[in-house]
Amino acid sequence: MLRPESISTLTLRTTSLEQLQRSQSALVRAQAEQASGRHYDAGLVLGYQVGRNLDWHGEINRIGAQTARNDLAGVKAALAQDAMDGVRALAQGLVATLAGAQGASNGRALAQSEAQAAWGQLVDLMGAAQGGQHVFSGINSDQPPLSAYQGSSGAAAVTTAFQSAFGISQIDPAARLIAADDLKNFLAGEFASLFDEAGWQASWSAAASATQMARPGAQADLDIAVTANAEGFRAVAQGIAMVMDLAKAPLNDGAFRALAEEAMARLTQGIDGITREQSRVGLAQQALKQANDRLHAKRDYLTTAITTTEGVDQTEVAMRINTLMTQLEAGYAITSRLSRLSLLNYLT
Repeated sequence: MLRPESISTLTLRTTSLEQLQRSQSALVRAQAEQASGRHYDAGLVLGYQVGRNLDWHGEINRIGAQTARNDLAGVKAALAQDAMDGVRALAQGLVATLAGAQGASNGRALAQSEAQAAWGQLVDLMGAAQGGQHVFSGINSDQPPLSAYQGSSGAAAVTTAFQSAFGISQIDPAARLIAADDLKNFLAGEFASLFDEAGWQASWSAAASATQMARPGAQADLDIAVTANAEGFRAVAQGIAMVMDLAKAPLNDGAFRALAEEAMARLTQGIDGITREQSRVGLAQQALKQANDRLHAKRDYLTTAITTTEGVDQTEVAMRINTLMTQLEAGYAITSRLSRLSLLNYLT
């Protein structure tokens, strides 16, 4: 015998509320998919292939970190190139001044004044920094490579060497008795030793010769850095110091010509050395750019693959959202009407 089942207002309301909750959850998921452009639960959709996609995401993150490191190395290399342009320009300017100073009445004073300015420019250019890291200091990047001339250990070493060679200071009037050949020998010997690799690091430079190599990808490391200990910079500094410190001596005309010729030779040598450094860094910059181009291409490929496998059809999602909102509006209306039912509604 059939008997009627009791259907209470509570049962109707509970069923309606459960349906509303399901619709609300589905709407939240659909709206999230519309905002992100990918499935709300990609793992559920991909199944066993989810591991592959996780690997892709990890590789994209690794590429992002690698390109960020490459970009930083590229910025430092560009700063170094600009600074080297500046060093070459100041050396060329001093060479031109020295060429004309030998026949001018105030040529010595002019050359010495320009050399003093050139040393200050050299210190500034070699102090180029990115994010607090000095570009030309090698692994000692927390400190600038060069310092002001006056009061430096290098200036003291020049004074000591001059006194040792000639028994007088640079400003002693007896300096006019120094023969040109004797001065040449000093410049090629004791003075030059102050600017060889050992003398340079002992008296002038706070930079390290070791640099941090750049690894732009899976290929070999790139030597894209430059330090103040490179031969070209040492030669330029030698030429500047030669004029700045020794031109103040009351040298005779022959000795001054020897000084000017040797300074121009050292400055020209420095210009050539810096040009070689710029060529080397330029090739490394090109290799770095090519590595970044490959990484960007790989990132774009993986991003497309992820979008293809995890992406949603935005049109379908929009239609689903509209349908769910319609269902929710209807559910809210039914729930509202059920909330107003009473026993009298059942009896009538």
